[in-house]
Amino acid sequence: MGLSVRNRIYLSIAALLLASGALGYFIIYPAVIQIIETAAKIEETRLTIEKRYLSGQYLRRATQDIEKVKKSAETLSNIFIFTGEEYMFLPEFEKQMLDLGYNVSSADLSETAAANKKTPSDTLNLAFSIQGDFPTLMNALAVLRQTERYINIDQVAFKTLSSKAIQLDVKARVYRTNPEKIKNIIDGSEESL
Repeated sequence: MGLSVRNRIYLSIAALLLASGALGYFIIYPAVIQIIETAAKIEETRLTIEKRYLSGQYLRRATQDIEKVKKSAETLSNIFIFTGEEYMFLPEFEKQMLDLGYNVSSADLSETAAANKKTPSDTLNLAFSIQGDFPTLMNALAVLRQTERYINIDQVAFKTLSSKAIQLDVKARVYRTNPEKIKNIIDGSEESL
């Protein structure tokens, strides 16, 4: 039984298609799947490396920021009154204002009522008076910015004493902190303000 040329061509084409299908299914398809999986792993690795790089950048910036805070902690500590040294503030404040040409009278420093009675408040009330003429008193308010400690003015009142003398009554707040907190920042320990 001989096959005609036409049937041989059909058989050859069928065998060729069958061989191509087997080649595609057993060799090309697994290779494509492996390429896709490898590409996904490469992308995952790239994302992991990028996250690590960004974490490193963040860590570097955070370290630089911590160093900046340590450098400025001593300067910032000068604006606070240290806990336990409140009694030294009023004489220093009066002397500093006197050095600037202003005589402070009836200065008083009192503790602000804390929400938690067991721990002292970090805010202290400051009240004082200065006498002089109006331009001098206005200048005294401007000079308060030159004082070493941070003073937050809450209330200002003027009283006429005579035709040329006026009294300026100031109610303000100053702030205190524990010196150990500042020391911990400067020394680099984990505690923070």
